[in-house]
Amino acid sequence: MSQFNVENKLTGHKGAVSSVSFSPRGRFLASAGADGVVIIWNAKAWTPQDILAEHTAGINGLAWLPHKRDRFLLSVGDDRRLVVWDGISDKWKGTTAVCGHDAPITVVDASDNGLFTGDSAGMLVWWTVDNTTHIPRPVKRVQAHSVSITSIRTVKTFPHVGTYAPVVITAGLDGIVRMWHQTSALQLRSINIATPITAMLPVVFSRTLHSLVVQTTSDIHILDPLALKNVHGDPTPLINNEEGSLGCLTAIGAMSRTPDLLTVGGSEWVTKVDTGSGKLQYLGVTTSGRGPILSVDVHSSGLIIAVTDGKSVLVGRVI
Repeated sequence: MSQFNVENKLTGHKGAVSSVSFSPRGRFLASAGADGVVIIWNAKAWTPQDILAEHTAGINGLAWLPHKRDRFLLSVGDDRRLVVWDGISDKWKGTTAVCGHDAPITVVDASDNGLFTGDSAGMLVWWTVDNTTHIPRPVKRVQAHSVSITSIRTVKTFPHVGTYAPVVITAGLDGIVRMWHQTSALQLRSINIATPITAMLPVVFSRTLHSLVVQTTSDIHILDPLALKNVHGDPTPLINNEEGSLGCLTAIGAMSRTPDLLTVGGSEWVTKVDTGSGKLQYLGVTTSGRGPILSVDVHSSGLIIAVTDGKSVLVGRVI
């Protein structure tokens, strides 16, 4: 049976760590949290590369601009700002801080399909990034949810809804998953599971959306976005989850149409879910109980995993 083995514990934050994110090429790990500070870690030596202080309040999300050679990092937080960090020559500095929301920004997503942010009031914002100055500018706003947006993801195409354009998928504490046309910002469809959603991840096969894995405070749903229903009927209960705790999930590897997904929640456990069967495999205790696991990310190699542990970050492997 596979187990999660902790190899390094990274310390340096003065508040709870809310987000971790590996750079596209895997040279760096960024962490951020309630102390309003971003720490850039060397992903080989696991030592601090730089400590970045630009936000005036807690940070809720991190994302890297793709195809920029591990150079540009984005952070969003309770100060309603999107900050762009430039790591040219591995010397990091904040290039700009842009206010595009009227409420604390809860999530950011950057991919080949675009840059998107969501806030605690349910507002979804489209951004464009200048190719020369790398300064982001808000271009569209949609009231996507009635309460906080907890996840934003994009997929290349979902032809079953009549479009081959990229699709933006959002989930929120209102228990609804919504799909948006990337260009027109029109809503394509929605799925209501009537339970606050803490994390969501699309399962993509051949660049096409296959299913959606949705995590709530008490269970995991595997959704069919075409049929708008649970694929396997009743949701799979989580193991040892703390009611009301936040959760997160991320891709850990791909096996044909049914990639394994790493999911963490509560304050001490990690599991792996098979999207084909909906079954969970318990991978073991990961924390010392210092705080809930609020974020998880996987290195580009697919081997190294980082999870938050209160004020610390744990780095390890599934063996």
